[in-house]
Amino acid sequence: MTIQKIKINIAGRYYPVKIEEGEEEVIRRIEKDINRKINDYVRNYNNNNILDITNMILFDCAYKLLQANNNGEKEKLISKLIEIEEILK
Repeated sequence: MTIQKIKINIAGRYYPVKIEEGEEEVIRRIEKDINRKINDYVRNYNNNNILDITNMILFDCAYKLLQANNNGEKEKLISKLIEIEEILK
């Protein structure tokens, strides 16, 4: 597969990401989802500390992963968490 470089925007900061051909749509969807969650936390909790917000988002993802263990959706959430981890590197 061909590796390509893209830049993603998370909370107003740009990060270079290396992806395989055909993965950009998934990465862009994750980028959009993370930014939506950040905006929701800022609005709902009146908190502008990005570290606090990203920690809460990671906590939320981990909680959903544990719930998915009971619902048989573990692999889907593990994959999403790995993708999020790659974006945030």
